[in-house]
Amino acid sequence: MKNTIIIVAVFFALVFSGLILLFYSGSFCIGLGCTGDYHFNDTAIYYAPKSDFKIIIQTSGFVPDGHDLGDGKANIKMFRTKSKLDTIRLKTSTTEGNSITWNQHTEPIQFSKNHPDKLYDFLDSVGINNIDSNEIAELTEAMVNVNFGHKSAFCEGQTKYIEVIQRK
Repeated sequence: MKNTIIIVAVFFALVFSGLILLFYSGSFCIGLGCTGDYHFNDTAIYYAPKSDFKIIIQTSGFVPDGHDLGDGKANIKMFRTKSKLDTIRLKTSTTEGNSITWNQHTEPIQFSKNHPDKLYDFLDSVGINNIDSNEIAELTEAMVNVNFGHKSAFCEGQTKYIEVIQRK
């Protein structure tokens, strides 16, 4: 009985010391998802069926060690798939603001998850009709979210109004 207690105690001491070693070496953190600083370079494609808008988002940025989210910039193409409409191009950034280009004219646009109506209002002001406000709001959220890194972009099943076509 005494030998069994000693064997169990030694076993737990080895396991515990091994866990401490893994934790301080960084290997333990990798298993939990804390991999240190990293750069991201992602593409996401979404489709809004009622409004017939497809958006292609190419984003890149940096997530610091210990953070889930970082800072990035995105170039976005937004176009209709069934009608002839000039491509709308947007540039978004977590630090530099947003701009929209349409018909060779660029202007700042201050949209965010809290103010998705700004993109809808712009589309309406330039005469783009048959747009669904819920889809445009969700597209706006998708455009803003991707600038924060891998963990912030919509995946399949996380949207209500738009479709996730691709994420990589």
